[in-house]
Amino acid sequence: MTEGTCAWCNKSLPQAELKRCVQCLAVCYCSRECQKNAWVNGHKKSCTPRPKLGAEKDTSDWGELDTDKALTRWLDTWRSSFCHFAVTALDLANHPANYNATHAPVIWVTERVDAENSPQRYKILRGGIWPIERCDIEWPQLDLGSAQNLEYDGLRFIVILEDQQTRPLRARALTARTTAIPSFRGMHQEASKQLARFWLQDLAKVIEAGDVKTAITAEMEARKEKESKTVDLKDLFE
Repeated sequence: MTEGTCAWCNKSLPQAELKRCVQCLAVCYCSRECQKNAWVNGHKKSCTPRPKLGAEKDTSDWGELDTDKALTRWLDTWRSSFCHFAVTALDLANHPANYNATHAPVIWVTERVDAENSPQRYKILRGGIWPIERCDIEWPQLDLGSAQNLEYDGLRFIVILEDQQTRPLRARALTARTTAIPSFRGMHQEASKQLARFWLQDLAKVIEAGDVKTAITAEMEARKEKESKTVDLKDLFE
């Protein structure tokens, strides 16, 4: 049975149990509550209505929709990985308790010419941690300042799609909740710093591998082995 992921709480469920956004048809939710939370925390800005059924398939409206749908599928495929690496990137053990609400990982991606409709359709060009205030200035259409109640277990992950000439095409913000945040706040500070140092290259490796289920596990095991040489694994959490 095909499974899908709720675009707000990241719960995995059979696709038949998820409800799709009727306006954009690009994201699914497990409940009305998750849909409402996602709407006020960013989806309202990125939800693009599909073209009318009578529109010609070769019109610019359909071309824009194809771009939106392809990016949305890719983001949905890697959503759990984005959430995982967002937590490690923020280095929560070495920052204020509300750092996950005031800062967000940002990555710039571009489309591969030979990987259409695959998990590797886009490749990461660069990335960094940006204050939300700076993101609001750079991409006001995302309306990040309107996100609600993210301090305890919420986060945002921003993806900027560029063309081959590095011109921006789309800006998307993933907003979600994850139970991992409290644990990472209590992580050993040196271990947290080291994980944060490599978050971008680790995420790129996972996507390059293309296997959503096994790549992230393999990469984290390799990272733990490396970190255990300097930090005893039993001391990761204080």
